[in-house]
Amino acid sequence: MTGFDYAALLRRKLNDSEGEISDGEILDALNLGLLELGRELSYWRETYEFDANEDGQTALPDRFLSIIEARLNDKKLEIKSANYKPDERSIVIDGFFIKTLPTPPLLQLDPPVNASALPLRYTIEYITFAQIGDLHENVPIASSMSDLLIAYCVMQLKERYQGEKPLNEIKLWTELYQMKLANVRAKLRPLLIGKNLSTKQIIC
Repeated sequence: MTGFDYAALLRRKLNDSEGEISDGEILDALNLGLLELGRELSYWRETYEFDANEDGQTALPDRFLSIIEARLNDKKLEIKSANYKPDERSIVIDGFFIKTLPTPPLLQLDPPVNASALPLRYTIEYITFAQIGDLHENVPIASSMSDLLIAYCVMQLKERYQGEKPLNEIKLWTELYQMKLANVRAKLRPLLIGKNLSTKQIIC
């Protein structure tokens, strides 16, 4: 389904026959929904490899949300804990601190890498999220999740642009979204367990 297909469905559910909610606002709602589903479901996963350098910094991949597995020279590393501060977030991985610095988005190894220990190749499997650039594009989501995305977008758009509507409408859509989210989580859980991911997930 394209973004325009979703826009038509959303306008019907919002009774927006006059097009008061713009295409741009619907595009924003869809992308916000895709980001939220990425966080909630850990569904989109990518692998990123990088060689440690002497300053221990590397740019994080685009749309990075969290690390779910880390390897050093093909040896699996244990993700032990996370520490969150207003200006940085750090992850303890087998004795190394890996700091994810939000501006610019960098991954910082701490303590610094000893030059004599190079080369060190890190591989991380991480959770990401999907986005679309305009409504002509196909929305990259499984058909089984379409109703969940629609429920989230309706909930957000009602709250943002139809605030004069009775609050119970927003409450009903919020409850519907939570119910659908729980159902999709239950269906995905066996698939994710099937990946044999034993590393602790740290959301960044």
